[in-house]
Amino acid sequence: MKKYPFHQSPFYKCSTKRKLADILNIGIKKVNYLIKNIESDKAYFMFKDKNDRKITSPNNELKRVQKRINALISRINVPDWVHGGVKKRSIQTNVATHKNSNVFVKLDIKGFFENCSREHVYRFFNRKLKMSPDTAKILTDLTTYQNSLVTGSPTSTYLSFLVYEDMFMQVYNIVKKRNMLMSLYIDDITISGKKRIKDLDSFLLEINNTLKKYGHRLNVSKSFYGTVADYPIITGVVVSPGGILKVPNKQRYKIINLLELLDSKQDDNLRNKIKGSIVTAQQTESNIFLNTLNKIK
Repeated sequence: MKKYPFHQSPFYKCSTKRKLADILNIGIKKVNYLIKNIESDKAYFMFKDKNDRKITSPNNELKRVQKRINALISRINVPDWVHGGVKKRSIQTNVATHKNSNVFVKLDIKGFFENCSREHVYRFFNRKLKMSPDTAKILTDLTTYQNSLVTGSPTSTYLSFLVYEDMFMQVYNIVKKRNMLMSLYIDDITISGKKRIKDLDSFLLEINNTLKKYGHRLNVSKSFYGTVADYPIITGVVVSPGGILKVPNKQRYKIINLLELLDSKQDDNLRNKIKGSIVTAQQTESNIFLNTLNKIK
């Protein structure tokens, strides 16, 4: 997939509804219909995932259009330290950034998507992509719900970085000044280096103050500071001494428990769930549960 700077995006300087409809591969009537019903109770449905997180997901019709929007905005270049929602990047590439470090800081942005405001999304389309006010409003309507980005939309991950690129760049520059590494996976900021941070509180305060300028703040309860001896878990992957990446014990035990359940209850859905869990684990450790996977296949 060809990447390009934002000013080469087909959305750049889009000034008419007809042109926007052509870019989205839908007619103007369909655009009007989607916008008219965007705030109805049929546009999105809400549920909780296995981790009890609230997910707001668009209906199939709206999702198709959002996938088209995402296919286009995800071609806009982003820095190599951004890993969430970027093709050929993943949680594994995110953690690999830090595998040779000794000291780690993990930061989480509190209520990230719900605080990615409609106003900031509109500003991105209108000021950065220089779209006309009406076309910028349409794209904002199609990618936000109840005044913010939502967790279940195909557009939210990539768009969240583009909308807050200035904020994340300022955080990156704070980290870079200290000769440390930084990676971003959606709302998870990981910072690492070779030496202990002597003035950690002032360092975190500077980052938090930067986020606050854009309506965000750190989730202190989810922050972590430690060394490689603590076997830190970064985006679900353990960093071990020597730069070895491992599957967390919690994930191993979960697979083992599912396998025990499969022994007593032969079920195709459960078998497929186990296969998926093992394949995911093998992205970190290629040989983990290898014989088991071959057996259950």
